[in-house]
Amino acid sequence: MLTTQHADIIVIGGGPAGLTSAYSAKVSGANKVVLIERDNELGGILPQCIHTGFGLYEFGEELTGPEYAIRWIKRVRDAGVEILTGTMVLSISTDKEVTIMGISTGIITIKAKSIILAMGCREKTRGALGIPGYRPAGIFTAGCAQRLVNIEGLMPGKEIFVLGSGDIGLIMARRLTLEGAKVVAVCEKQDHPGGLERNVQQCLHDFNIPLILSSSIIEIHGVKRVEAVTLAEFDKQNKPIPETIRKIPCDTILLSVGLIPENELSRNAGIVLDQMTLGPVVNQDMETQIPGVFACGNVLKVYDLVDHVTEDAIKVGKSAFYYIKNSSESASYFTEDKEQSQTLDEKKLNIDCNSDKKKEIIINKISKDDRGMPLIAENKNIPEIRENKNGSDTTDVDSENEETFGADIKKITCTICPVGCSIKAYKDNEGNWKFKGYKCKRGLEYSKDEVTNPKRTLTTSILQKLYNDSDIETVTISRLVAVRSDKPVPLNKTREFVQEICKERLDKTVEIGDIALANVLGSGINIIVTRP
Repeated sequence: MLTTQHADIIVIGGGPAGLTSAYSAKVSGANKVVLIERDNELGGILPQCIHTGFGLYEFGEELTGPEYAIRWIKRVRDAGVEILTGTMVLSISTDKEVTIMGISTGIITIKAKSIILAMGCREKTRGALGIPGYRPAGIFTAGCAQRLVNIEGLMPGKEIFVLGSGDIGLIMARRLTLEGAKVVAVCEKQDHPGGLERNVQQCLHDFNIPLILSSSIIEIHGVKRVEAVTLAEFDKQNKPIPETIRKIPCDTILLSVGLIPENELSRNAGIVLDQMTLGPVVNQDMETQIPGVFACGNVLKVYDLVDHVTEDAIKVGKSAFYYIKNSSESASYFTEDKEQSQTLDEKKLNIDCNSDKKKEIIINKISKDDRGMPLIAENKNIPEIRENKNGSDTTDVDSENEETFGADIKKITCTICPVGCSIKAYKDNEGNWKFKGYKCKRGLEYSKDEVTNPKRTLTTSILQKLYNDSDIETVTISRLVAVRSDKPVPLNKTREFVQEICKERLDKTVEIGDIALANVLGSGINIIVTRP
């Protein structure tokens, strides 16, 4: 006989959306919030995403995935959310009964007043593509390869071909290059890259990795192991164009061909799914057609930035709380009570973009409620760029037409803040660099560095080996510790830095923020721990 328990709100999934919505619901006033995660650790995909690019909106700084996750995990624990890891949700009923199974719980049913679906998404595999050929070893999804390299310390291959130009594929192309593999090409069927422009620049262009557009694999060669791929461009009828067919040798294929929201539980519960997004159909409060059942994060739709997931998940947590507060009525926070529940302070600043032109920047400062919870998101101090009414230019570019400078033009994607300005750098007739498209002084300084001495925050890992105190021959712990540089590393030194870091071994316990390696190559740059 199953044991039945009760909770105010059940959150299914311990990734970014689940963590944030659980925290939001709890600090909004929900009494008992239960967060259920099938893995043994919270964080979802974030612990294996050791690269930077997280937290620019939410925390106003650039963090790695593990750093971003640990901040939210701490908030969730401090708020008093009940956490069940290593626990699988078996079913959800229309009257909000959730049946779960775990080592610590056994098989039990929890009756909830509201449920938040935050199961995330999964990668498309080769089976979804229908590529002809045998089934040799050496074909991985990009996320699988990421886990192998960043968590398990295993290299998937030596000569890598990446199919699809989604962000994870671009990031893994760079990661594998830094770890010593040769990425022969990244191939995209569309006529433009699928990932963010900043990732195209920093993952492919920085390391001279070829990007092949308007092409895809039509055959995989190899029986025991991948030996090569055959590519082709396609006509309007989606048929290969014979004169474009070519064969490229490789021993490994990474698939970065899209994500699918993880909605088996939703479908079995009778929740209506959108045929375009493959996520639940929801109203303005992110509530499904089953009253009190909400959805957020990649289970709803695939997001490009985790900060956007966080923003929406905070709203969902509040919506779930207001639903149970108003009994069986639909959540009304974002329709009726929004003006009473949040205050907005806009502070106007004039930033001197150059000697004679000003740019008005509005910084939105988000207040907190009486429980200390950010009403939208904490520390959202990233400027929102708004054009002056007089339409003044934001650059110091002279009236010359930059197109006349031909090959000297460089395209730069600024990564200082989430605005991600597209900046053109070119030389005038006197050989001086000019810049067009930046919106603040920091963007201008970033652009100047990009054309003279580009720098990147370096992320990699160090092997940690801890020995038994009584037997120094016995290794009790052997695992990878994720690390990053505390300052940007000159781009032309990144491989040298990685080689130096890989020589090191950690023989002591470390925490996030600890210095794993000091003053690398006498540069004054330290390597700090991001995931112990």
